[in-house]
Amino acid sequence: MRYYTEIEREKIVSGPFRLREKDSCPPQLAESIAAHGLFSPLLVRQEENQWLLVHGHRRFAALAAQGADRMPARVISAAVPLEDLLARLAAEHRESGNLSPVGIGRLLALAGPKERNGQERLLSILGENPRHHRPELFLSLLELPEEARLAVDRGLIAAASALELARDLSPGARGEVCGLITGLGLSRASQRGLIIAVRELARRQGKDEAATARELAALARQSRGNPRQRAAAFARMLEKRLHPRLEATQEEFARFTAALDLPDNVSLAPAPAFESDRVTARIVFDNREQCKKFWEQAKGFLATPRLS
Repeated sequence: MRYYTEIEREKIVSGPFRLREKDSCPPQLAESIAAHGLFSPLLVRQEENQWLLVHGHRRFAALAAQGADRMPARVISAAVPLEDLLARLAAEHRESGNLSPVGIGRLLALAGPKERNGQERLLSILGENPRHHRPELFLSLLELPEEARLAVDRGLIAAASALELARDLSPGARGEVCGLITGLGLSRASQRGLIIAVRELARRQGKDEAATARELAALARQSRGNPRQRAAAFARMLEKRLHPRLEATQEEFARFTAALDLPDNVSLAPAPAFESDRVTARIVFDNREQCKKFWEQAKGFLATPRLS
């Protein structure tokens, strides 16, 4: 039984329910629609002699590019209250699972600035915990520059990174950090490291985060090579700035171990990031018997008070 109708393409218009920066259709989706047709009809709302597109903007773009004159769509009556319509839209996006944090911000904005309960309801429908990710967090992402919002929509900036940007950095620093992430093609872990570094360096230097982010962006522009080489060089530079004495300490530890003239089967390792003076020794034995003989000789020595 058919549960949708077909509507002339010219009568369907993009209204306020577009939750992505751009509605260009991914190649995989376009190829799937061309080969197998549309599995899920569009969702539209009737407004007099036209229909507002509520959900399915990318599918609409794909069908239009293929020259379709009529679009399969499910129709929501104009009499349906806005809060119920938004709840339906949230459920549709949760099912498809591809709404970015910026898109969530756009959805919450449709509910209205004074509708806190309605916004929290939408977050719950989307599977977000309003106590962990407040509505204001998503709404603040709408203030990002257009290129940054587009990068979040496309997944170039990870969802977790986008939320950390909104939560941990000042508005002036967010755009610069987004530019660094996309310009260097940073991985998800590196994105988080950059956000932490900007906040920490600004605190140490007594600067505002935006100035620190601009300084790092200027240094990144000086790097040469392919994207991977530039990202690696930037990571090394960031490490030196966060731990300015780390390189000197590494050289000092190397001189210390060299002076001990250790045998080939013994190596020493410092504490992570030299956070303490603790040293770990690693001894490699050829067999168990060798290990047993060594331990018989060493256990009494290791138990002496001077080493405790």
